[in-house]
Amino acid sequence: MQAGKQMSKAVTLAWVVSCAVLLWAFLPAVHAQDPALENAVVVQDAFQKLYEKVSPAVVFITAKQVEEYRTVPFFDPFFNDDFFNFFGLPRAPQRKHPRIMRRPIDVAGSGFIFDASGLLISNYHVVGETEDIKVHLPDGRVFDGKVIQADPKSDISVVKIDSKEL
Repeated sequence: MQAGKQMSKAVTLAWVVSCAVLLWAFLPAVHAQDPALENAVVVQDAFQKLYEKVSPAVVFITAKQVEEYRTVPFFDPFFNDDFFNFFGLPRAPQRKHPRIMRRPIDVAGSGFIFDASGLLISNYHVVGETEDIKVHLPDGRVFDGKVIQADPKSDISVVKIDSKEL
């Protein structure tokens, strides 16, 4: 009985190995006849070559932006209560409208060098109304950037960096 089980295990193993060999042998032939797969491989190779060619021009951009926000005059009625006046505390000024506050936030995005003189293209929402623009090149160098032109409707900005070797 042991010999029968060992024989069936051997047959099963031989069957699995032969199927794997057949698939390995005939699968490239099946794929070679599929035009969609051939086109996908061609497109993938084209994107790989394009990436290798243009990736040195892609930059990382960081900047500081000032964000405005409104505060609700929540505490005005509370601090203008007669209780606080009893202790001689000054009354809070009455505000009918919310106060507009400003706070700095960090923004980041990308862009690409389109001219060896240091001109870059980026998005307006990244650098349009910012301060302290830093442009990080793929080789590790960091430059200060300045917005030369900006168009909020098309969300495009032109940034200039001072570099002799791009």
